Amino acid sequence: MPYKIEIVTNPGYIRVEQSGEVSTDDVEVIRDKIFELVARERLSRVFVDVRRQTNEYSITELFNITVDHAVSRTPFPKPRVCLVVRQDQEDNARFIENVGVNRGLPIKFFTDEEAALKWLQG
Repeated sequence: MPYKIEIVTNPGYIRVEQSGEVSTDDVEVIRDKIFELVARERLSRVFVDVRRQTNEYSITELFNITVDHAVSRTPFPKPRVCLVVRQDQEDNARFIENVGVNRGLPIKFFTDEEAALKWLQG
């Protein structure tokens, strides 16, 4: 399985870890599961770690994935998302952040897990 999703009860957020080859179809499944948990558990924060993901997406795929996230029906307000990446993934993460924020998705990328958690909980 290219992903793991869990609920961290204290302080209360959804943690997603993606690893290996993660297809765009997998991303769709992950998004649907996250939004289901957001609604059911009434959580408003999501931590996504892609540091162990091995494949890369094209700019078009990144754009489409991000826009799909931003326009997906979710409980309002949309959950706050931190994206934790490796340094070699920073350019793509910056692109995701810019596209997401421009479409009303509260998302920010980090290379440091501690900084990401601090922002997510702030």
